[in-house]
Amino acid sequence: MTEELCRLLTFHVALGGSAVILSATLPTATRSKLARACATGFGTKLAAPVSLDYPLITVLRANGVTEQPCGSRADRAFTLPVKRIGDMDEAIAHIIAAANEGGAIAWVRNSVADAVAAHVALLAVGIPAILFHARFAMGDRLAIEGNVLARFGKNSTRRAGVVVATQVIEQSLDLDFDLMVSDLAPIDLLIQRAGRVWRHKRTDRPLPAAQFLVLSPEPEAQPGADWLGTALRRTGTVYPDHALLWRSAKLLFAAGAIVAPGGIRQLVEAAYAADAEVPQELAASANRAEGKGRAGESLAGQSMLNWKKGYVMESGWADDNIVRTRIGENSRIFRMARWDGGCLRPWCEDNTPSRAWALSEIPVPQRMADSVTSDGPWQSVLAAVKAGWTEWEQEIPVLVLTADRGSWAGQALRGGTPVTLHYDSQIGLRS
Repeated sequence: MTEELCRLLTFHVALGGSAVILSATLPTATRSKLARACATGFGTKLAAPVSLDYPLITVLRANGVTEQPCGSRADRAFTLPVKRIGDMDEAIAHIIAAANEGGAIAWVRNSVADAVAAHVALLAVGIPAILFHARFAMGDRLAIEGNVLARFGKNSTRRAGVVVATQVIEQSLDLDFDLMVSDLAPIDLLIQRAGRVWRHKRTDRPLPAAQFLVLSPEPEAQPGADWLGTALRRTGTVYPDHALLWRSAKLLFAAGAIVAPGGIRQLVEAAYAADAEVPQELAASANRAEGKGRAGESLAGQSMLNWKKGYVMESGWADDNIVRTRIGENSRIFRMARWDGGCLRPWCEDNTPSRAWALSEIPVPQRMADSVTSDGPWQSVLAAVKAGWTEWEQEIPVLVLTADRGSWAGQALRGGTPVTLHYDSQIGLRS
C-alpha cells in the first residue's frame, strides 16, 4: 500500500495536482519516502525532511521543502498511563471490575480467532459483549458498526458496555472508551488505539482515570525466540517482526504512559529507527519480516505503471489480471444465501435485490475455503437468481446456508476438499 501511495503521488504531482496526507504516527523514514515520490513527480531533487517536531506540517514544492512545527489544541493534550498485563485472566478481571462500575470498555485483539475466544470467555463469566471484526457479511458488519458508534461514539449517552474487536476500531471510527485492553502491537498502532481512550471531554466518567492495558510478555533483555508465547501466538503471525513488537513493549512500558503530543514522535522514531535494537533471539523474525517487506516492494513495483515510461504494460499484464493492492492472507469474496427448502434469498435483506446481495458479501480466507460445492437442491433456483447479475457478479461464489440446530451452515471447498462453514450474525464466519 505504501508503494502504491508513493506511485499515485508521483503521477498526481507530475500532472499538476496537490495532495494532503494526514497521519498521527508517521515515521521519518516513511515521510522521506513520500517526499521522494513527490520529488520524482516534480522532476527534481528535494532535501529529505529531518524535523522531529510534533505536530509538524511538511510542505513539498518543486523548489524546496518547508517543515513547520505547529501547536496542538489544548484539549488534545493528554497523558495516558499504560500498564502491562500478562494473560487473559488478568484482562478479564480488569474488564469485570470496570463493567461493574458502568464503564465503556474495549478489548482489541489482533486476530479474529482471538477476538472470538475473548468474547466467549467474557460470556462465560457473565459479561455480555459486542463482537466486531471483519469476517461478517457486509450488512451485519454495518449494523454492528452502527451499534458500536451508538453505544461508544461521540454523542452516545448510554455508554456502559463492552466491545471485543479486531483492528476495525483502530482508526476512522470516532469512539470513546473509559478502559481499553489491547494485545501488543507495533507502537504506532498502539498509539492509534490509545487515541480512543477518554477521547472526548465528559463529566460523567464512571472510572476515576483513563486506563490502557496492554497484554504482553515482559520485554526482558534477552527474550527467547518464542518470546510471545501461546497467549499472543496469532499476534506473531499478524505482525511477523517480533523485534519490532519487543521494542514497542520495551519503549512503552519504560515510558509508563503515552504523552500527547510531546511523547509521540519519540516513541515512534525509537521503534522504527534504522539502527534500532534487535535482540539476537529475535533477529531471525526481523530478517524474515524485512525480506518479506522488500519482496513486497518489488512486487508492487512490477505491478504498477512507471511515470517515465507512460502507460506501458511492461510487466506483462493480461486484460483480465487482478492486481492485489495488499499483501497478506489470501481471501476471496463470497455471497451468502439462505435456503429453506424452496426459497433462496440473500442473507441480508433490502428492498433492492441487487443491494441485498451486495450486503450479503463476506471475505473468506483461503485457508477456510476457496470455492463452493456445486451440489444441492437449490442449483436451479440459484441459476435463475444469478441470471439477473452482471457478468462479474456471476463469478462470485455463493455459499448457501441452511438451518443447522439453531445456527446456519453451508458446504464449501478448500483445495477441492469439502468443508463446512458456519455463520452467525453475532459471531461471524467460522469453520
